[in-house]
Amino acid sequence: MIARTAAAVILLAGSIAFASTPQALLDAANRGDAQAQIALATQLAKEGKRAEAVVWLRKAAEAGSAEAQNDLAACFASGAGMPSVDLPAAVKWYRRAAEQGYVPAQRNLAICYDIGQGVDPDPVEAAKWYRKAAAAGDPAAELGLGVMLINSTGSEKNVAEGVQLVRKAADANFAAAQVTLGDLYRGGEGVQRDFPEAVRWYRKAADQGYPDGELFLGSAYENGRGVPKDPEEAAKWYRKYAAHGSPDAQYQLGVNFIHGNGVPQNLKEGIEWLRKAAAQGNKPAAAELKNLNQPSQ
Repeated sequence: MIARTAAAVILLAGSIAFASTPQALLDAANRGDAQAQIALATQLAKEGKRAEAVVWLRKAAEAGSAEAQNDLAACFASGAGMPSVDLPAAVKWYRRAAEQGYVPAQRNLAICYDIGQGVDPDPVEAAKWYRKAAAAGDPAAELGLGVMLINSTGSEKNVAEGVQLVRKAADANFAAAQVTLGDLYRGGEGVQRDFPEAVRWYRKAADQGYPDGELFLGSAYENGRGVPKDPEEAAKWYRKYAAHGSPDAQYQLGVNFIHGNGVPQNLKEGIEWLRKAAAQGNKPAAAELKNLNQPSQ
């Protein structure tokens, strides 16, 4: 079963662009111009005045702006400018925007139903809203729907259509879809197993700085799957992945430094990486430190 990559990586975030705030903008916002209210909210958020930004977003949202409704929902989902996170409220505002045909909100509402954020999980509803957004060409929705079709979740199993949707999102340079397509080729699910092709897609994601792409590319070089075994290249990608804070990558990088696998042997740096991993609860790292008679902190 392919991991629910879309739901795992999509941030339920707004989409407004930053704008300046001259007096004319403030005057327009006070007259009820929704786009001016959104622009003013964005500028206030940029200045760190999130609570004030939410006031203006709410005005635009209540006046019917789908863009503002989606952005207000994102504030409820993250707690930005709010007293606390309110996921049911986020769903309410995503729904209002989605019902107006606003594609980012349709995708975000699908994710809420997919992972059960603010609502009970409902794969049928998730698939419905993913399909609406995917029909408009939203790569994250294409990935979400594609994974559901491959996994037979919320609809009839249709691996061929699922792979087609994942590929379409990957071709649009959506890194999460590129990793998912790599997974399909690595596992031979819906496509013929092809390790070099898996590596090609992992590399596309890794070149964008996407953590999972870096991890799987490092693993490919470490194990010689789809590429010649190359400990130095593996260590390079594990280092990039570890820089994102992954305890597993920190552990692996620490071991590489201690034993000189693909990197110059450096006990001190290896211990530092192991401690970073152990501090995040990585048990193998803690065990390795114990074997080295080193404290975990």
